[in-house]
Amino acid sequence: AQQELAAQKAALETQRAELDAREKENESQRTQSQSDAESALKAKQAELDTAQQELAAEKAAVRVRESELAVVEGQLASEKLAVEKLSGEMDGLNALVGTLTTEKESSAAELQKLSEEAVNLKSDMDTTKESEKAALGKLDRDRKALDRERRDFEAERERLVTTCRELEAKSNASVKECEQTVREKMDELDKGRKKLESERIKLTKEMREREGALEELKEQLEKEKKATRDQRKTVKAELEAAAEERDRAALEWLESEKERLADREKMVQDAEGRFQRSFVMTGSEADDISNAGRTPTDGDDDTMLMASKSKVWGGESRVVPLSSIFPDVSALPPPALDELPYHASDLSSWTIDPFVVAREIKSPLQAMSLECVVQWGLTDIISIEPFKRFIAAIEAAYFNNPYHNATHATDVLQSTFALVSHCPSLMSHMTGAEKIGVLVSAICHDVCHPGRTNAFLAAIHDPVAIRFGNQSILEHYSIAATFDIMKNKRCDFSSGLGKEGFAEFRDFVCALILDTDMTKTVPHLHDLESSIRNYKDECTKASRARTTLPPSFYASAANRRKVLGTLLHAADISGSTKPVTIAKKWAASILKEMKEESDEVIREGIKGVRTMGDDIPRGQLFFIDTFV
Repeated sequence: AQQELAAQKAALETQRAELDAREKENESQRTQSQSDAESALKAKQAELDTAQQELAAEKAAVRVRESELAVVEGQLASEKLAVEKLSGEMDGLNALVGTLTTEKESSAAELQKLSEEAVNLKSDMDTTKESEKAALGKLDRDRKALDRERRDFEAERERLVTTCRELEAKSNASVKECEQTVREKMDELDKGRKKLESERIKLTKEMREREGALEELKEQLEKEKKATRDQRKTVKAELEAAAEERDRAALEWLESEKERLADREKMVQDAEGRFQRSFVMTGSEADDISNAGRTPTDGDDDTMLMASKSKVWGGESRVVPLSSIFPDVSALPPPALDELPYHASDLSSWTIDPFVVAREIKSPLQAMSLECVVQWGLTDIISIEPFKRFIAAIEAAYFNNPYHNATHATDVLQSTFALVSHCPSLMSHMTGAEKIGVLVSAICHDVCHPGRTNAFLAAIHDPVAIRFGNQSILEHYSIAATFDIMKNKRCDFSSGLGKEGFAEFRDFVCALILDTDMTKTVPHLHDLESSIRNYKDECTKASRARTTLPPSFYASAANRRKVLGTLLHAADISGSTKPVTIAKKWAASILKEMKEESDEVIREGIKGVRTMGDDIPRGQLFFIDTFV
């Protein structure tokens, strides 16, 4: 029965492969038609950009000519100021001539006074001859001295008059020269202005002609865009009709095959049940192995191991499947309308208390997620309404664990946003898919967490641990849950990313969530340090303990992924770095969850899982010093 079932499954897979091949062929045809239309559109857009650049260059040339005219007018104004300065110097010389004339009149008055004194002396000479002779001698001497002074004064006056005449002649010559220069400059300016005006008229005419041609080109481009859109719609309608026809035929065939295979599956399950029941151990057999110093997990037979596990744990996973949380589309919770309180609006702060936010609003994770998307300007690359429903579903999928709950996800999201926002060189190189990817990774990194560690799930051989080979169990399950929810069309917000963008986004989210596994901390940091060493010659030493990476480091997508993985992991364990009031709440929450696991390990006698020690402060300090 198993062989027949396998053969029929192989035939079914072959038919599915044929359907996929047809779908890929239709997809390639549609892609080719779209690429041809886009190439033509890009060519027209390039012609439009070239015309606009030529027009901008001609406008710049006109502005250069106008600036040259302004410089010439400034030179003319400075020369006018020089002429006015020479006129002021001429007025000063005229004032000096007036002063000299006044001094001459004063000397004449003094001479008249001396003549009157001489008459008085002559009358005194009649009284005494000796006095007359002495006075006459003195008068002659004084008269001679006055004559000499008058001659010197006349000579000085003639010299000053000559100097004034020379200065006046020079001034007149300078004024005439300046006036001639000004007339020549004005003539040149008039010629230049007329030439510029003619060129401006010519350029304006050419600009109008080119604008008309540009408008015609735009109209032609719009017509071609419309034709392209119509062609796309036609191709899309044809493809959708073909896909519907193909899907309808495939569904009919699959339904018939499903009914036929269901009977075969039932037969196989009955056979497997009879086969497994023959290997289930009885209680006495387990006691015998225990008495011999062996446990059921020590056996080499995988069937015996699974049978023993089923006996002890009932074969049920400790991780709640999504199918039980959202059994159908109608079970998805509606998005909340909460907004962040004012004290939590600065998302780059390190002091936001998520416990207070969770107490004040009903859905803190939804409010914080939308605010992060808005502040990073990602509303253009994702569909907001599906994103709201996606976050609402993710928040509902977080359980009420003491630590790994929606409040923890809110805190990690805000802390990641703060750390990344403080790296401007990193932000400037990040793509839109990387930005939304790091936010979704922070939001979903612990979704569906059962409140137990990976070591616990591996020790009890949980089906989820077996499914993922005991490697990053919960991280893999959170990734699966995230994209399982996103498969719902009502929650798929990736329409703006495109096919390549979504592939980049998905790989990015998977890598970052896996980086939150504590067992990968040391190798991940060594890998990052190795990448940084390749750029050590370009690094800037800001201080003894801090090195600034060059912008070229972030140009590599691999380097950005390593850094963002490190920042997300740092935000995940950042509780002890927050203010004391917040750090104490996180410490109490994680210790409570650890104690619940330790109590269950002791109560059920589970081997291979470390329990919480008695020296809690020492354990906290070890975690902070080793990891945080």
